Amino acid sequence: TLAHRAPCVACVRVRIFTRHFVGDKSHKGLFSGLRVYIAEGTDASHHDLEKVLFFAGAEVTENESDPHDIAIKGKDSAKDASGATVVQEKWIYDSLSDYKKKPYEDYQ
Repeated sequence: TLAHRAPCVACVRVRIFTRHFVGDKSHKGLFSGLRVYIAEGTDASHHDLEKVLFFAGAEVTENESDPHDIAIKGKDSAKDASGATVVQEKWIYDSLSDYKKKPYEDYQ
């Protein structure tokens, strides 16, 4: 069926994003300098979110105990143990769509 062949949303966004910005050495990325932890429970896979964030300039940390500025968590996730700002993964997509970091408060 078509659903089985359709790429994930995150992968499509990575392709669109890289088509416009990869190769532009002056482009640092919307999330440049941002350290992000991706928790369990997100709709997209950890790998897909990591690719999107990487191409947008973010550094993805592997453990919740590693220093990070924000944590991407699923809708039912609790607070971040490190005290970092917690946002839903929709923050990534909406920020990239407008190429402007959206306010964290709107995605908590």
